[in-house]
Amino acid sequence: MRDRLFYLNVGARGFTLELIVCTPDDAFRCFMGNELDLLVVGNCVLRKEEQDPALKVDYSLAFEAD
Repeated sequence: MRDRLFYLNVGARGFTLELIVCTPDDAFRCFMGNELDLLVVGNCVLRKEEQDPALKVDYSLAFEAD
């Protein structure tokens, strides 16, 4: 099975598991577009403060608020 990043939602209706990304590129874009501090892909560890700030993505206007 390939590695995947999932979001586990624990709520009143029980557990739901939602797929967030499918590829390392997706994971990096997701990482740079939210408030995560650390991304681990295989044996590679990326810290947000060590990434090029120009790669940061602002998704705040791309989606409706929940």
